[in-house]
Amino acid sequence: MSLKHYLSISAGAILLLAAVPAFAASSWPSDSLLASGTADSCAAASAAAQESGHASDAALANCTMAVKLAIGDDARAEVLNNRSVLLYARGQYDAALSDNTAALKINDRMAEAIVNRGSIFLQQHRAQAAAANF
Repeated sequence: MSLKHYLSISAGAILLLAAVPAFAASSWPSDSLLASGTADSCAAASAAAQESGHASDAALANCTMAVKLAIGDDARAEVLNNRSVLLYARGQYDAALSDNTAALKINDRMAEAIVNRGSIFLQQHRAQAAAANF
């Protein structure tokens, strides 16, 4: 076997092996796709709860999953805020307050979480806390 033939086979094998991981990586959906879909579903459930005043167990479970799957702090803060709306609709004010406070620890300028937390304080007849929050 000539040196030229050996080098061309080796070069071909190296290119093939180098291409395989890139092909495999691009063919599978990433976790971010699942996280994004779950977060979108949680946001839709939050909007529905604001309209109807009701939140289902399934919607709450979906938002809890979205919190676990959230990629990045901003996404986690948004999902926590959305889950707080569901908890508020269920009358679970302490849990809703906990989610809003957690969201604000991540992003202290999130207007929705500030307003929601103030609303929870008002619902709990804590006017001073609400005033300080706003």
